[in-house]
Amino acid sequence: MGVSAAAITYLVERMVDSGHLLREVDPADRRRVKLRMSEAGIDVARGFFTPLAEHARHSMAELTDDDLRTAHRVFTALTGAIQTFLAELEHR
Repeated sequence: MGVSAAAITYLVERMVDSGHLLREVDPADRRRVKLRMSEAGIDVARGFFTPLAEHARHSMAELTDDDLRTAHRVFTALTGAIQTFLAELEHR
């Protein structure tokens, strides 16, 4: 993703400080810390994704079944290409 560990740490700290993420110690390995969305974080996500999903449903309602089948084929091909590329990257 091109984001440094320091940048991720900073973003996680901000989300914890703002109450959107919760830190939990992993009971199986106390060196690990798990992150979980808080209720406030879930509310923010719902406030964003629920209207987005409604807009997507409205837009796609106008597409024909043939359009949707074509889109499915395109997305399936793109997903396959991405998976192949990621596998190649892992072997470099």
